Amino acid sequence: NQVQYDATVSLQTIAFNTDWHPFIGGFTHGLRLTGGLMINNNEISGTAIPGKEVIIGGHDYTSELAGKDVSVNSKIGFKKIAPYLGFGYDKVSKYRRGLSLTADFGVLFQGSPKVNTPTVSGSDAGLIQQADLNREVSIIEEDLADYKIWPVIGIGLTYQF
Repeated sequence: NQVQYDATVSLQTIAFNTDWHPFIGGFTHGLRLTGGLMINNNEISGTAIPGKEVIIGGHDYTSELAGKDVSVNSKIGFKKIAPYLGFGYDKVSKYRRGLSLTADFGVLFQGSPKVNTPTVSGSDAGLIQQADLNREVSIIEEDLADYKIWPVIGIGLTYQF
């Protein structure tokens, strides 16, 4: 349908990880496996402004909302504590001092996204029924149910004294 969306993605995680370097010596010494937990404050917030055709929770609101002042606001969140598993490369060693590059590739097992109960704003907000909003939340969560894993890529600098 013809709805204008304005969305913001906020990526905020704090990692508590540990590294295991299974190889000794040479280039492969820097390869590592990483695992741990992340505090996952990632979220997507957005506003939907109805256009010419509007269907919410299976109910056609096209005629009721035509030219009306109304918008729907909601957030999509994820599991707050999520396991992380990855691999990477660094040159950290008890014999090496100074600046070095590090890289990580992994996945955050964040669970299925959850949609917060939407709020409706505008002078004509009362035209949208809460039951239809609740059905729309269920539809969106069903559509997003397979997105349980979030890819993580990290590149950084380390300094060892």
